[in-house]
Amino acid sequence: MVMRVVSAFRARMVWTALAAAVCLSVFGVSPVRAQTPAPAGQADLRRIGIDEAVALALENNLDLQVERVNPQIQDLTVAQVRTGWTPVFQSFVNWNDQTQPPASLLAGNASQIVGNNANYNFGFGALNKWGGNYSVGWNNARATTNNIFTNFNPQFASNVSASYTQPLLRNFKIDGTRQQLLVSQKNREISDVQVRQSIALTTRNVRNAYYDLMYAIGNLNVQRQSLELAEQSLKDNRARVEIGTMAPIDIVQAEAEVAQREESVILGEAAISRAEDRLRALVFNPSSPDFWRLRIEPTESVQFQPHPVDAEGAVVTALKNRTDLNQ
Repeated sequence: MVMRVVSAFRARMVWTALAAAVCLSVFGVSPVRAQTPAPAGQADLRRIGIDEAVALALENNLDLQVERVNPQIQDLTVAQVRTGWTPVFQSFVNWNDQTQPPASLLAGNASQIVGNNANYNFGFGALNKWGGNYSVGWNNARATTNNIFTNFNPQFASNVSASYTQPLLRNFKIDGTRQQLLVSQKNREISDVQVRQSIALTTRNVRNAYYDLMYAIGNLNVQRQSLELAEQSLKDNRARVEIGTMAPIDIVQAEAEVAQREESVILGEAAISRAEDRLRALVFNPSSPDFWRLRIEPTESVQFQPHPVDAEGAVVTALKNRTDLNQ
């Protein structure tokens, strides 16, 4: 009966070792009792506080950089809509030379009638913000001919014209241009709120990732202490078996416990690597050459203190400051 129990515990140890090997192949870590420092030149250690991590994230985070461009795009949209009220300048210049045989005896003794006409017209016009439009023009003309019966040669003509049209009801309160301007201005305000929202989310994510890394490091320390206790218990059980005060099956139980604790250490080291990757992606610039070689070590400790929660005040603050409601 004792041999069967011993065989069962040995089988349990085999399965535990297999589980440790699976964790090794999945997470890429080795079941060591202490983290082995990386060789020089392969990894750099960066000791960082939580406020510094937030500041670096606000500077380097790619999502936040994209959000900062959106207000500039909306400014261009607003400026583009305002061009609907920008005056448009127009000019027209024309020269015309005409040569033809005389069509009347009154043309004189010239064998050909030569006429030159030139027009120089300038003006500008635009819509206004009340649905009307205005225009101002300056028109000039000059004509010359060799017809002797022409009273004035050359002839000049010039006039200035101005017009203003204002519908009484149509487009008086709102029109397409003003509607587009209001929409673009609201989109500009929304883009500002989205930037604040992105800053708040980035700050929250960085703090959560920082605390997750602190938790993973603390959890690994606990698992290592548990492994040391299990190894000490195994050593004591072997000594007791040697002097005959304990059954050999207790050694098998202690060995299985040590294998389980080694597996917990492997999982704890893998959790640290995942937490570092999450914090690294939020804080540092991915284009940096040492982005993936940089190891992060938190420098702060968390002091847990109870804080009373005012539910009504929290609701009022949320309704006032939540960026999604503002949008």
